[in-house]
Amino acid sequence: MKDDAKTKKQLLAEMEEIRRRISELETSKTADGGFYLSVFEELPAPVWLAGTDARRDYFNKAWLAFIGRGLEQEIGEGWVEGIHPEDMEKSIENYIEAFNLRRPFDIEYRLRRYDGEYRWIVDSGVPFNDPNGNFAGYIGLCHDITEYKILEERIHNLAYHDSLTALPNRLLFNDRLNQALALAKRNKWHIAVMSIDIDRFKSINVNLGYDVGDLVLKTTAQRLKECMRESDTVARLGGDEFIVVLTYVKERDEAAFAAHRILKVLAKVFIACDQEFSITVSIGISVYPADGEDIKTLLRNSDAAMYFAKEQGGDRYEFYVPL
Repeated sequence: MKDDAKTKKQLLAEMEEIRRRISELETSKTADGGFYLSVFEELPAPVWLAGTDARRDYFNKAWLAFIGRGLEQEIGEGWVEGIHPEDMEKSIENYIEAFNLRRPFDIEYRLRRYDGEYRWIVDSGVPFNDPNGNFAGYIGLCHDITEYKILEERIHNLAYHDSLTALPNRLLFNDRLNQALALAKRNKWHIAVMSIDIDRFKSINVNLGYDVGDLVLKTTAQRLKECMRESDTVARLGGDEFIVVLTYVKERDEAAFAAHRILKVLAKVFIACDQEFSITVSIGISVYPADGEDIKTLLRNSDAAMYFAKEQGGDRYEFYVPL
């Protein structure tokens, strides 16, 4: 992490130095009003120039080397062809908005490199004036920030996902359930919360070892994901405790059908460490709004139903029943 922070600090210092050098050149003109483009050619970062019409009319060697195209292909609106389709509309909107307001901008988007790979860049533009003080266009520079995007994604995954199964953790699960509750309240939907616990999981760890236990948890996570809808959430809250949120349930029978499917899928034999295994689970179900209208109540009641299912021998599901 220290090395990453140091590299980012160096990156920011480099960008600031380029900005400073560009700023010094804003009033440097030849007799015919042209820029000393040879100075831009030697800058290590991709640089571009645009006129008052927002059309880019110059790219330095670093840009052309990065993109793998000729100047004639890039000038005007040609450079836009390299932007990732998912980023194009928003990037162009931000670009034009900044031009109209004559303000500096920093836009992040994916740009297709010479080898066809899309790389994340930050595209920074600053307006400049002619010697008479009139707006003359923009000077911009870019820097590849792909490594920092990858690092950000890793940090995000560590914060919101279980490291063993890659499922959402408790933090992300609570956020997803909050969103599901908000939608349910607004649209008068039902949602079901299912607490799932592997029967006799402790004996697996004790008798067969934690490596086998981890494989059982990974297999359980994968099978749960495969038998749920995309709109549903499957999370691991810790140990052998999983939880599922069915986001749109018309009737309780739909939750019962989903629970039955889970029992059937998880009971299939699988291989871990060259041995065949099969597991069973206990499932407890609470339904919004009948069994609770907030996260805490719904979880408490689904847990209560799950423990009741265990008391009945496991390998079954039970709905929450008030005492």
